[in-house]
Amino acid sequence: MPISSEAVPVLVIALPFVGSCLAVLLRTNMRTAEAFLAGFIAIVALVLLLISFPRVVDGGIVQYRAQWVPE
Repeated sequence: MPISSEAVPVLVIALPFVGSCLAVLLRTNMRTAEAFLAGFIAIVALVLLLISFPRVVDGGIVQYRAQWVPE
């Protein structure tokens, strides 16, 4: 399933929030699992940014326009 270029900024911004919500669900003595979760979130965000990198290098703009936000 390909990711649209409009979804990349939303995913990069929302991913740390989702990761922090998942970290809250872990028990307090699971430091290793929290570290792996944080690393996984960081790697996924990096991959998402690398997906949009060629478009930015070519002079394109990666943006998201929400239809419900008034101009």
